[in-house]
Amino acid sequence: EDWVALCLATVVTAVVMVALLVLVVERAKKCLDFVVTYHFFHFLTTWACGGLPVQGAWWASNIAAIVLATVVGEWCCIRAEQREIPLGRRKEDAEVLQQV
Repeated sequence: EDWVALCLATVVTAVVMVALLVLVVERAKKCLDFVVTYHFFHFLTTWACGGLPVQGAWWASNIAAIVLATVVGEWCCIRAEQREIPLGRRKEDAEVLQQV
């Protein structure tokens, strides 16, 4: 059952990549570039170390990881981009502005 471990490791990597996207990339429109570049280098390393990957499970898990990391990463980055920027107001000033 090597393919189960492969798929699980790839999904865990995609989840970790989502956290990195929010911290490193910070922009939703750059997520796809970052994810595809990472997987391209992963593909080259895999090819150099063990030959061209021919297993369908390898290709399916990596394509799924690209889609998962890109979609969830973009969603998280969009949410981070839409957060309100604090302007350093005092609490009393903020309460007065909310009442208006």
